[in-house]
Amino acid sequence: MISSAIKNFANENNLKISSGVAYGTLYGYVSTLSEEDGNKRLVIATKLPSPQAERNLRLDLEEADVEREYRIEGVSFHAKSIEVTFQKKSGVMKKIEAFIDWFYPLLKQAGASNCKVCAECGQIMEKSSLTLINDVAYPMHKDCAARIRNAFVEEHETERAKEKGSYLTGFIGGVIGSAIGSILWAVLYYFGYVASLAGLVIGLLAEKGYRMFGGKKGGVKVFILIVCIIFGILLGTFAADWYVLYEMLGNGELPGYTAGDLVSLIIEMFETDEELRMATAKDLGLGLLFAAIGVFALLKRTVKEAKPTKVKKPED
Repeated sequence: MISSAIKNFANENNLKISSGVAYGTLYGYVSTLSEEDGNKRLVIATKLPSPQAERNLRLDLEEADVEREYRIEGVSFHAKSIEVTFQKKSGVMKKIEAFIDWFYPLLKQAGASNCKVCAECGQIMEKSSLTLINDVAYPMHKDCAARIRNAFVEEHETERAKEKGSYLTGFIGGVIGSAIGSILWAVLYYFGYVASLAGLVIGLLAEKGYRMFGGKKGGVKVFILIVCIIFGILLGTFAADWYVLYEMLGNGELPGYTAGDLVSLIIEMFETDEELRMATAKDLGLGLLFAAIGVFALLKRTVKEAKPTKVKKPED
C-alpha cells in the first residue's frame, strides 16, 4: 500500500498506480515510488555508462549531504537501477520531490540510460513499454520481458526441485526454537509485562530452529512458524504461572501439595475459576497481538521467500 501523499504526487505527475506502487516517467526516467514499514522508496530504472560515472554520482550525493538535506536513509546502486530509501519522518514527500528535482538532471549529465532504453538488452525501444519486476517498473521490450518471465519461472521451479529438507523436521526445529524463546516470555510475564520484543525473539528462534533442522521453504513454512510462535507464548505463560505456584509452595501457602502436583493444580484452577480463565485469555490475546506485531516483518519475509519473482505487464 502507498500513502495518500504518494497518490497525490502520482496524480500530479501522471504516474500510474498498480500493485501497491506508483510508477511512470519522471524527467525521462522510469521511476517507482512505494512504501514499506513506513519508509518511502524511490527506484530509478537506469544503467550508468561506466564505473567512473557511478563514482561521480556517489561523490555528488556525499557532497550534498543528502541524509540531512533530503532525509535520505540510504542509496543503493544496482545493475539496472538506483534505489533511494527515505527516512520515516513527517513531510518527507516534499523532500522526495526536491531530491528528484536535484538528482535527475545529474543522471542526465552522467549519461544514465533513460526510458527509451530497454533495461534488459540495452537497445533503443521504438515504442515505450514498461514491465513490473517485483513491483518495480522497468522500460523493456515485450520479448525481453517474456524471456525474463520464463527464466524466473524456470529458475524457481529448478530451485524447488533441488530443495532438500522437510516440513516435519522444520516443525521440530521451530518448536525447539520457540520453546527456548518462551523463557524470555515467561520471565517478562512473571513480572507483569507482555512485550512485542519477546514475541519477536520467539519468532526469530523458531525460524532459526526451522532452518537448522532443514525445514523446507514454501507457504507451509509460514503456517508452521505461526503455530510455533503460539506454542511459545502458551508455554511461556504456563511456565510463569507454574513458577508463581512453585514460590507459593516454597512459602508454605499450598499445604498438602508437592511440586509434582502443580501442573494438575493449574489445570484444575483454570477449569474451576472463571475469573482466572478470563484474565488468562485476556493476557494471551494481548500477548498474541504483541507477538504478531513483533514478528510481522519476519513472516512477511518468509512469504516473499516462498514466492517466485513477479514479472508482469502493468496492464495485466
